[in-house]
Amino acid sequence: MAASGEAVSARAYVLVQGIDGEGRRVHRVDLLTQAQVVALAERRLTLLSGEAQARRICIQGLCDGCAFLEPCRKPLP
Repeated sequence: MAASGEAVSARAYVLVQGIDGEGRRVHRVDLLTQAQVVALAERRLTLLSGEAQARRICIQGLCDGCAFLEPCRKPLP
């Protein structure tokens, strides 16, 4: 929106592919609001500067089948 001045849809489509390159699926997703994007960028800056510590999400459904499950479960430094 900032670049073109035109309205942008609140939804988008994401193509997800399995680790082996198979099993492609399309998901309709709700996009973040402008305020959520700003908050996310600010959170990133506090993480990179060391002002805040990363935390894990504990929602089982989000972790099932994730390619990064094992590295994520390792203790944080």
